[in-house]
Amino acid sequence: MTSTLKDEPGEICTEANYSSEDGGAFLFHLEAIWGYFSAQVTTRPSMVDNFLAILPPNGEVTMYCNELSQIIHMRSKAELKTGQIVTKDDIAEINHVHFKTAEDETIEIPSDSGVVIIISHAWRKSLFYDFRPLTGPERSIDVGKLVGRQLAGMLFQEFYSIADENWDRMIDWGWFPFIGLSETDRRQIIGFSTRNEEAREIMKAVCENYLTKIADRLDSWRKKAILQEHVPFLESARERLLNDDFIACISILYPRIEGVMRGLALIANPAADTGQSKMVENLIANREESSLLLPSRFKKYLLKFYFRSFDFAKGELPLSRHTVGHGLSRATDYDLVNATTGFLIFEQLFYYL
Repeated sequence: MTSTLKDEPGEICTEANYSSEDGGAFLFHLEAIWGYFSAQVTTRPSMVDNFLAILPPNGEVTMYCNELSQIIHMRSKAELKTGQIVTKDDIAEINHVHFKTAEDETIEIPSDSGVVIIISHAWRKSLFYDFRPLTGPERSIDVGKLVGRQLAGMLFQEFYSIADENWDRMIDWGWFPFIGLSETDRRQIIGFSTRNEEAREIMKAVCENYLTKIADRLDSWRKKAILQEHVPFLESARERLLNDDFIACISILYPRIEGVMRGLALIANPAADTGQSKMVENLIANREESSLLLPSRFKKYLLKFYFRSFDFAKGELPLSRHTVGHGLSRATDYDLVNATTGFLIFEQLFYYL
């Protein structure tokens, strides 16, 4: 990693994880790694779609180039049938990836061996290598889980490249790239977050697209024991939403969102404080930061939008769980967007269960 003269100390890197989003650092490591294997591989670097090298501590290196198939373990948004084509709109979370050979044999990556993995999606690539087991203890990280995170980052790159100021705008408007939305609608939300003024008509169109999906989502929610007591309220809220009765929809729906979080917090620790911060913290606890559910961002969204504070004396009464619950909200805020957003929040919660 550093240029050194004779007898000078230098730095070496034995483990790294980069994607093409990392620019120069990615290229530096990729080209350095490829230099070790290029003499043994006839494929041009620009043509490498996937690559796996397994380096045992005392043995011959095994390499696979452009012959791997990826078996992806994921959580889907709805029930999928055998043979059904899976698109990004079906994926709620990618948990794990393992590889098979062209002969359909599962490839085992021993924990005592070094490993190099390159995978691609469209124009994007990622690189992971770990040579530490060759000189130290066996690998303790889950390689399949790490590759799953890499793949998710490439497939859903739009989630991870939003500037902080755009995040602040979205949350202030009540927007969020919910996992329940289609890729097209998420991209619209993210794209319009670069504007200084809210394009409410865009969010309204996104919500109208989501309305047709709520019935299917309810079918999934009914199957969760912890949600059983909430389902009748959700069904009633949906019926009111479809009849443009936004006041009734929000009045029913918003308290149930808190009810789910409070129930989860009490299950985790019956004696614990169930204030709003504690409920949200419990919800995202032990979630990978790279999760498609965007736990840290969703935490901020819940606290800054759903649990948004108000100031009665100053007339600052934005629609939130508090103004709805305390009877201080304004009727003009009960609209299609805020009502549908309640269902999108609920669906986001569902994938944390």
